[in-house]
Amino acid sequence: MRKIITLLILIVLVAGACKKKKIEPTVKDLLTAHVWIGEDTKISVTAFGLPIFSDTIRTDSMAIEFKKDDTFILYSRNPSNGNLTEISRQGYSLSPDNKTITVASTNSLLGATFQAISDNFNIQLPQSIEIEKITRDILVLKGQFQQNIRAGDIPVPLPTPVPLPPNTQIPIVVSYQLSFRK
Repeated sequence: MRKIITLLILIVLVAGACKKKKIEPTVKDLLTAHVWIGEDTKISVTAFGLPIFSDTIRTDSMAIEFKKDDTFILYSRNPSNGNLTEISRQGYSLSPDNKTITVASTNSLLGATFQAISDNFNIQLPQSIEIEKITRDILVLKGQFQQNIRAGDIPVPLPTPVPLPPNTQIPIVVSYQLSFRK
């Protein structure tokens, strides 16, 4: 009886030791697994801490791809047939903590409308964007920056009690979130 119990314990130990550990994919593995299709971009702009603009823009006409060789590709996408046309290609790096992606320019990543606004106001967009969420099927990137803009250059009324002289520098904070799917 003792031999049978010892044999059963030995079988359980050997079987348990032979189980393979499930290796979870790294952030870079998830990031480079496939082409990410744009869903939407949420943009909000504040001045003096008060909202002056907020919008959600459908971005299914763009796609991005991160390659294992540290190449980032931005595509124009035809939503009706899924065809991709390369717009730009540049290098990227992933921070050691796997929470931030740095690229040469985020301008085209934020879409044509936002790029036109940034060009019009001479806004220097940051080169880094945070990974808010990444799974096998979902990628959410976010960022924020602040820049001073002349009051006279802002095309919407400012939430101030009195009109500001046109040369007054206004601290504008722009926050954005880009959502992608597999």
